[in-house]
Amino acid sequence: MNLEHRSDAAAEPIRVLLIEDSGADAQLVQAYLAESETNDVHFVLEHVASLAAGLDALAHGEFEAVLLDLALPESYGIETLHRTHRQCPDVPIVVLTGLEEKGLGVEAVKAGAEDYLAKSWLEPKLLERTIRHAIERFAHRRADQERAESDMRYRTLFEQSPDGVLLIDPETLAALEFNHSACRQLESSREEFSRRTVFDYEAREAPDEV
Repeated sequence: MNLEHRSDAAAEPIRVLLIEDSGADAQLVQAYLAESETNDVHFVLEHVASLAAGLDALAHGEFEAVLLDLALPESYGIETLHRTHRQCPDVPIVVLTGLEEKGLGVEAVKAGAEDYLAKSWLEPKLLERTIRHAIERFAHRRADQERAESDMRYRTLFEQSPDGVLLIDPETLAALEFNHSACRQLESSREEFSRRTVFDYEAREAPDEV
């Protein structure tokens, strides 16, 4: 079931998958998301009533967030989260719990959920903020991870290059970075590099005057 709520302005849609077996709870989420919409926030909600249907929706659709009930007929607790996360590692998950399951919500966050909400806490603004903040935190963390991986790839290529590579500060002309090949080719230690400027390297490479 697709539940789409539109405000007058053309806001960028936030596609949310709700995996929830309770029809009453699904209607409540639908109503709260509709109530929380503004010109800047527009939700497109898709509701499925089982984990199997949710995994299928994730396999064939694109979503910015998942609202996941951890107490489904065919799956309960953290295993429900694990199965969902395996299907959508690139989508933040907010788990929904009963009031008596607060400990389960905390455990779910430790296991990889972006956040949790007890169903008894639900109200329009809290639901809207929780979804948006989950998406933002997930995006920031993913960007940090991608930068770290990119830096690691660069560092590996830099250090393993057979060519000597120097990165020079344009103001001081001192070496900011230098790889192992540069140290070997210029017969200098890393400590010696840190005390020299580009003129020192040029002097070392210049031929003797006749």
